[in-house]
Amino acid sequence: AGELCCEAMPDGSLNFAVVRGTKGMRELTWETVPVPADVQAKPSFDFTFYGGQGYLAEPSTSFELFVDGVKAIDIPEVSLVSKTWSQNGYTLKYVRDSETMEMGWYTLTVPSDRLTPGRPVSLRIVAKVNATRRWFAVVAE
Repeated sequence: AGELCCEAMPDGSLNFAVVRGTKGMRELTWETVPVPADVQAKPSFDFTFYGGQGYLAEPSTSFELFVDGVKAIDIPEVSLVSKTWSQNGYTLKYVRDSETMEMGWYTLTVPSDRLTPGRPVSLRIVAKVNATRRWFAVVAE
């Protein structure tokens, strides 16, 4: 689910899936690559992906991140600066890309005991309904 668009990159160089606080666009789900067989040898494992947040001119909304169906982190507001959110043993770090206004790198740290070796992880972002076009995006590969 999610909206596939290129609105922030007019040259079409990046396609990204967007979730917004508007009806019909509230959820975005994707799977990671399978985690390594030895994933539980360390206390946590990092997933990294490129994406963004934006549209500050619109009313505020919040987002929730789910990992394999379990609510992991609340993201209370869109951030145009680097930011870290931690909750329930999970951490989502967002590092703003200095070359763009609304894009950057996310690193999601998941406790290894919550991962199954050799299996991908299902990630889902859900926006609170608030009739807003503020967005959270993940670049589609």
